Amino acid sequence: MQAFFLSPSETETLQDKVRPQMQIPPACIAFELEGQKQILKAYFPVVRKAATLGQSTVGITLSALRDLEPLGYDTSYNLDLHDDCDGKATPIMVGIDCLNPKANQGSRVEVYIHSKTCTFAAARDIITLGGRLNGEFVLKKVVILQSIWHLLLNEPDSIPDNEIDYWTRKERAPGAVFSGVLFSVDLAAGEKIPDIKTYLPVFQYAKRIKTVFRNTNAVLNAVGHDWGRTGRFHEVAMDVL
Repeated sequence: MQAFFLSPSETETLQDKVRPQMQIPPACIAFELEGQKQILKAYFPVVRKAATLGQSTVGITLSALRDLEPLGYDTSYNLDLHDDCDGKATPIMVGIDCLNPKANQGSRVEVYIHSKTCTFAAARDIITLGGRLNGEFVLKKVVILQSIWHLLLNEPDSIPDNEIDYWTRKERAPGAVFSGVLFSVDLAAGEKIPDIKTYLPVFQYAKRIKTVFRNTNAVLNAVGHDWGRTGRFHEVAMDVL
């Protein structure tokens, strides 16, 4: 991950390019605590290096991943989104499980990708990596996301199939830190196919937190989760207000 750190001269260059009050940490550390298992995680923002060198975050991210030791990741076939997404999807951060992948199958490298465009078509393009991931498991995820997309955007009625690709709702706080859609492309040691997760800021589309709770319960019900079917999520969420 040395590829994401700046030399002293690069640091000076970056200082001339950003606002004085802007703070971009070189790295963040987290601890995953699950039962008896503890995993150290490290997260590296890509934009610092990209802004300093005047290069795309896609190229810097791919170069860093290919150079990872001891395995390295040949991710050009599933991470090069520049052409497919027309420059609208940008890698912003890389996270790693600080484990030896040879001894810990399933240890992950996570690439976080941001899209300013919040449409189902944009989400589908990322989830399938421009159509290159077309197996049954991936396509099932697309179908599920399509079935709940209207709820995520606070649209009570379903969106017609011929409109859903580019149907959108105006954000309440455009340009905020949490806007558009965020994706994580999880690359696990020993796995060729990445697991892609979608993060959508539902507060951008609903004025009231109660509406978000109601829609979330409906989402859980739609995917067959017990907490949605029984209304348990809505009940617990309302109790914390």
